Amino acid sequence: MRVGIGKLSLKRKKYLHHDYRIDGEDLPQEKNRINKKALAISSVAVLFPIGAINFVAGSYQTIIKELSKTVEKPTIFDVVGSKWENSLSIKSVFLPALPTNMYLFSLLASTLVGFLVYSKVNYRSDENVAYGQKGDSRFTTIEEIKEQYQEIPEKAEVFEGYGGVPVSHYKDKYYIDQDTVNTAILGVSRSGKGEMIVVVMIDNLSRAKNQSSMVVNDPKGGATRS
Repeated sequence: MRVGIGKLSLKRKKYLHHDYRIDGEDLPQEKNRINKKALAISSVAVLFPIGAINFVAGSYQTIIKELSKTVEKPTIFDVVGSKWENSLSIKSVFLPALPTNMYLFSLLASTLVGFLVYSKVNYRSDENVAYGQKGDSRFTTIEEIKEQYQEIPEKAEVFEGYGGVPVSHYKDKYYIDQDTVNTAILGVSRSGKGEMIVVVMIDNLSRAKNQSSMVVNDPKGGATRS
């Protein structure tokens, strides 16, 4: 089933088992690494100087042409003293007014400047610096957890094999890692590390048919009292 409103799609992706979104769980997508903001700024850095030079040269030629009708050899003073504002036109930006080799040189120089501008803006761009900062992997699905880890009863019942580190809890089942592993549990104070991991692990090690020895470093007695 799919419900769509414009670009909004309420279709649940096949590998997700909930309708809400968690940052970082989507499958990795091919990223477009071109920084559009930097590209736009660098394009302006390339085109603006060429347009400005062409505008000045074209306007100057137009003024000289108009002055030639009344003055035999116009000088720069004649140009300044004339009503040059009447000769200004936006068309001068686009009409060729310089030799071809001048345009080629200007284009080469402006392209070099544009490349430097793009590199500078792109380097300092948050989008570029933070690319993939939160990771580009998704969360494991329940099906994948069931394939990889041992399923055991939530409580009370004895189960076959050894206990292990709890990886996930779904409905009335725990999924544990029975391999010999070192596990680092990170979390701020009072975030539930003991209740969600330590106590659960002590419990499942105690209920496993193959019993394991436990050394619990618990100065405050929080885990062992539970």
